[in-house]
Amino acid sequence: IPVWPMFLDLPLLRGDEAPHAPHLAVTATPWPGATAVWVSAEQAGGYSLNATIPQPSVMGHTLAPLSAARPGVWDRGPGLRIRVKGGTLESATPEALMSGANLLAIGDGSAEGWELLQFADARLISAGVWEISTRLRGQAGTDALMPDVWPVGSIVVLLDGAAEQVDLAPTARNQLRHWRIGPASRSPDDASYRHIAAAFRGAGLRPLSPCHLELRGRVVSWIRRTRIQGDGWDGPDV
Repeated sequence: IPVWPMFLDLPLLRGDEAPHAPHLAVTATPWPGATAVWVSAEQAGGYSLNATIPQPSVMGHTLAPLSAARPGVWDRGPGLRIRVKGGTLESATPEALMSGANLLAIGDGSAEGWELLQFADARLISAGVWEISTRLRGQAGTDALMPDVWPVGSIVVLLDGAAEQVDLAPTARNQLRHWRIGPASRSPDDASYRHIAAAFRGAGLRPLSPCHLELRGRVVSWIRRTRIQGDGWDGPDV
């Protein structure tokens, strides 16, 4: 049962995450019941069980390009068709989106190369193929990572809670680790396991890009953006 694992080094989404630890999304067909995550400082041996992921993530790739759009407003451009496995998609109300529903990562497959977007409308086109539209782009400060175009074949991962953070000590940030991910019922040396060697910088610790740049004479000013709880109306400005 070969699995498809994907690491995502993401900004803080709720505020209670470990800011330095990446998320891991895994899917497989058929799903083996659970996947085990083993880690070691060296590739040859010394692996210890790091985490167990009980449910698959909805993952796939784009079937059309997605052009950049302005963050903070509805992107009502053409629907984006994606092919996914591991589950289904569903539409959500604007109120549900404001509470975090339908959060999707789109990226190039590298740990840090992800834009976060949300979609209100999901329409089934054919088996495994969906069209998502009425989007909110560049969420959680990832507008700074949005390219001019996400090309066909870009990776998508639905962040509905199935992807979980691995256990990574703060002192291990930026240090290479070897990961083996596969069916929890099998040993980590089984052929069904996938090996990934990666180091993570901890995107949850990265300051967001500033906004409201202003130039008055020789004085340049801007407003910083907070990672968490910066959008409340009952407190002072950031």
